[in-house]
Formats: sequence, structure tokens, C-alpha cells
Amino acid sequence: MPREDLAVTDDRNLTRLALDEATAAADRGDPGFGAVVARAGQILARAGRTEITDRNPLAHDGLAVLREACRRLGTGDLSGCTFYGTAEPCPMCSAARAAGGRS
Repeated sequence: MPREDLAVTDDRNLTRLALDEATAAADRGDPGFGAVVARAGQILARAGRTEITDRNPLAHDGLAVLREACRRLGTGDLSGCTFYGTAEPCPMCSAARAAGGRS
């Protein structure tokens, strides 16, 4: 997962970054899904699926970005954050989003 801090950006660019993550995932042979978590336009985390390359069925993009956003914020509360994904989250990722507060 890239760790660079990107400048404040808008919904369109954040969605484009999620699509970039999905493309990178597909290029590696993973399912082509990507996600970004941001707060006030500032990117907290971005990731693509890695379940094939990591040999881990839980390596979903949604879980990865939620975990990284929580780590960067130092809390499990993601209230005020926005989740940008390339597809509707699966039940597992949806449950994780709900547990993290409003997303």
C-alpha cells in the first residue's frame, strides 16, 4: 500500500485513486478492486486487493484501508471519514466499516 501523503483533493480524484488501486491489483493478478479512506479530503489510506499475491482470503482492499486509517489516526473511530471504493463492499468489509463509525 503506498504510504505517500497526498494533497487535499476532491471526491472525483479520490475515486480515481481507488480506481488506480483496482487497476494495480488486477495488473498483479489479484481481483480488480480498490479503496481509499479520506477525512476532509486528506487521504488516510489507499489499497487494492491482495488476496492472491498474499495468499490470504482476508486481504480485501476495504479491510486494508480501514486498518491503515485507524493506525494513522491512532483510534478505531473513523467518524468523519469517507470510504471510496470501486464496488459495493462485501459483507465482511461492510461490517468492518460499520464498526469503525460513520464512513
